[in-house]
Amino acid sequence: MRILITGASGNLGAYLLRHFRSSEHEVVAWSGGWRGELFGVGVEPVELTDARAVARAFDRATPDAVIHAAAVSAIDACHGNPERAMAVNASAAGWLLTLAAGRRFVQVSTDLVFSGDKGDYRESEQAEPLSVYGRSKRAAEPAVTACWFAQSLVVRLGLLYGPSLTGRPNFFDRTVLALAAGRPLTLFDDEWRNPLGLAAAAAALAGIATSDFVPFREIHHARILHVAGPERLSRYELGCRIAAVRGLPTGSLVRGSRVDHLAPEPRPRDTTLNCSRWRQLFPHHDWPSVEAGLEAMGAGRP
Repeated sequence: MRILITGASGNLGAYLLRHFRSSEHEVVAWSGGWRGELFGVGVEPVELTDARAVARAFDRATPDAVIHAAAVSAIDACHGNPERAMAVNASAAGWLLTLAAGRRFVQVSTDLVFSGDKGDYRESEQAEPLSVYGRSKRAAEPAVTACWFAQSLVVRLGLLYGPSLTGRPNFFDRTVLALAAGRPLTLFDDEWRNPLGLAAAAAALAGIATSDFVPFREIHHARILHVAGPERLSRYELGCRIAAVRGLPTGSLVRGSRVDHLAPEPRPRDTTLNCSRWRQLFPHHDWPSVEAGLEAMGAGRP
């Protein structure tokens, strides 16, 4: 198959490129504004807010399947420019979905489409996002779930962790650097997610997009699938797990509260995802603990 990956120079996109490197599939990679090569794949810059540019690039790509991982994902960036967040995170998905008629289309979404009032959310529960980012990702979902002309599916992911493959530090890298330097790092202990390793997330998305055992068919009544790690953890607990795997002291980790955090938007308390549907579809394929996930990504003790 020929797979189009959008957001290829981002955290998740880079792991997707690495995953497909050892497969028989051909990959076409797009990035919002970066041109170069990652894992042997040339990355083409495509402005997703330009419908004509997207259409021209899609005609050149001629993919059999699309994994739409591109997003403006920084919470503050979305709040500061909601128009761009909606254009990239929602409108572009609609354009790509139309272009993908007759093909497989996997829309990457997020646990932050939920309000966080209760946690353990199932795919069928009402999504009520608190942030511009969450609202923009939620806005992309209805077209995907209602589409009749493409094999389309929304995959909501939990909080992703793992070392950056792009050279741009992410949460994991910043945490390791702070721990190693003994710099104080405040992490919330009252905000819960079920973290999933970036490599595991990439494997799940790749499998969904290419496998003959197609969840598109199995869950056609919903077309939403939750994929997240097996553990309910706060950011503080995740930081402690990272420290343990890396063999670093936790003395510089500081417990913080989302309630005390001065931010332009409220932060959801518990957006953990219920992944029982995934386990029904793939009973022999569950996700590793944080420790096992980090070891599998080569991010263990140096």
